[in-house]
Amino acid sequence: MNSKFIVKKTYTDTVIPNDSHHPVNIKMSAFHSFIYRLLHIPLSQQNFENELNIIKTIAINNGYPVSMIDQILKHHNKNLVRKLIFNVGNIREANTFVYKRLPFIGNTSYKIKNILRTENIKTAFYNPYTLKNTLVNNKLIKKDIFQNSGVYEISCSDCVATYIGQTGRNFNLRFKEHYKALINKKSNSNVAKHCLEMNHNIDIKNLKIKHICKKGLKMDFLESLEIQKALNECKLLMNDQTDLYKSPLISPL
Repeated sequence: MNSKFIVKKTYTDTVIPNDSHHPVNIKMSAFHSFIYRLLHIPLSQQNFENELNIIKTIAINNGYPVSMIDQILKHHNKNLVRKLIFNVGNIREANTFVYKRLPFIGNTSYKIKNILRTENIKTAFYNPYTLKNTLVNNKLIKKDIFQNSGVYEISCSDCVATYIGQTGRNFNLRFKEHYKALINKKSNSNVAKHCLEMNHNIDIKNLKIKHICKKGLKMDFLESLEIQKALNECKLLMNDQTDLYKSPLISPL
């Protein structure tokens, strides 16, 4: 069979660069595909070496060491030999792992992976920064930022006390609920409770948006993160509950 089966005339030798902010498995996927095809398409020894050199050139042009290609080739060769000897076919070992898909955020992702591994949870990373997210306007974020949902902070107008909370509705509506509780002298709001006890007040200008997101685990985590940050900075909080989400990732150093 003729050489040049891996690349077309229009191919530019461009894959995800080694210094790109992507999970390692995603950056390696193209090279695993190249090597897999190299080993599964009949080639003469000369053509095999030619194609292997092309793959190594692609790696070099994108900042990868040649030794990485040798390691991937060794890995695939070992799998081929293992299948031939043991005839494993498509049999997979039974396991009790749960698989979860998480966005890739750098080295922190690998720390999360190691923590979850102790709980029999295997993770697969994806890059949230796609061309669509970068080039297309996000319709979830409305023109009036206070019409979104997420995590917010309300500061007292008369002292340094602050309240951190979350809302699945919009920020304006949530603030009005706190203010209504204050006007009606009800203690079903921690903000109103503080103001009533201290004879203080609140103002819409003291409403700060910390994160815009939808209701769910992400919102819970971000609220806990902001509360932990406030505690680390020794801020006076109106919140009654400050241990909403236990995690070694947001615990103080």
